[in-house]
Amino acid sequence: MACGQNTTSARPMSSRRSTAWPVSQSRLSLLEAELSPSIRNWSSSSGKEKSSLSASPLDAVAWHGNLTAYKYDLARFMVINTVSFDHCDPSIFTVLTSPSGQAGTANVDFVIFPPRWAVAEDTFRPPWFHRNTMSELMGLVRGVYDAKAEGFLPGGMSLHNAMSAHGPDVTTFNGASNAQLQPHKIDGTLAFMLESRYVFHPTTYAMHSPQRQPNYDAVWNGFQIHHTR
Repeated sequence: MACGQNTTSARPMSSRRSTAWPVSQSRLSLLEAELSPSIRNWSSSSGKEKSSLSASPLDAVAWHGNLTAYKYDLARFMVINTVSFDHCDPSIFTVLTSPSGQAGTANVDFVIFPPRWAVAEDTFRPPWFHRNTMSELMGLVRGVYDAKAEGFLPGGMSLHNAMSAHGPDVTTFNGASNAQLQPHKIDGTLAFMLESRYVFHPTTYAMHSPQRQPNYDAVWNGFQIHHTR
């Protein structure tokens, strides 16, 4: 994954200065010692699934260049957006990208939607209705996602594979269509997306999970036609 390569300027929004890299074997050893109990012994929130490792995943013989374990503080991602009207391309929210051999197409992008200001005039501000040649796997870490007023909770994920039509729910659409377009802070939220040129294949376990929403598409019931054919 390349940090900040899928950008439109010489100053990537996900900069290296916000990335922490191991700088020496001694530092790595300290990190391994600190994290060892938690990363070697894992259990699920229900306590039903447990696993143990015989060694730390950070226990490597050597690293090559900056191809190493690292961490990035998403709170330091500098968000950019329109200050006039309409939507910028969603690629402005890209934190990491894995370029493919086809120019302009990524194997996978890691995108976040953090707290930010919405100020666009004469614009439907939430994400619009669309189909995408890329597959979109969305997740919500905290707060509320601005395209889904209900049914998309922290810890939840949604999947729209390539060319699957999707967009905001009825509540979001009606609210945004009638809102007074004053500057508005989208706060207390963090959503992410993995966007890939490949199709995601959910596991059998995921498809039969009791937490799965079998009526997910019901959020688009109740829309009225606002144009003539």
